[in-house]
Formats: sequence, C-alpha cells, structure tokens
Amino acid sequence: MKTTRVEVTETFLPRHLSDHDRCDRCGSQAYVQVSLPTGQLLFCAHDYQEFEARLRPIATAVLDERDRLHAISSPGSAYPSTAP
Repeated sequence: MKTTRVEVTETFLPRHLSDHDRCDRCGSQAYVQVSLPTGQLLFCAHDYQEFEARLRPIATAVLDERDRLHAISSPGSAYPSTAP
C-alpha cells in the first residue's frame, strides 16, 4: 500500500472575530487577526495601527475587521452616536 504525504500550507482564518477575542498586547477587544509563519496574533485597532507597517511584510494573512468600529455609531445601531 502506497501512502501519500500532503503538506498543508494554507492559513485558515475565522469568518469573523467575536466579542470574546482579545488583543494579545493589551486585552482589549480584538479587531485584527494576523497569521504569521509561526502562529497567529490578535490586535485591537490601536495596537495594530502601531505595528501594521512591521507586520504586513511578514504576515501570511490578515483578517482586518476595524470597519466594525464605525458600524457601532451608524444610524440604527445599538449604540447611536451622540454627535449632533
């Protein structure tokens, strides 16, 4: 019987980050997941902005959901904006 070895090189990301996902740096809610050859990191919007330029060149995949922050203050959301 001949066996075949298959090497998996794809990075699988979740469909979206949940409210339970936390930034590996500060513990705030994570909005970005960065896959690296050695593993994955989660970042809040602030910390990812600080490290984005250094992470992008070495990342194998980036799941960026920072646009969800703007949806919170959109009309009809659970947290309406207090701006006039």
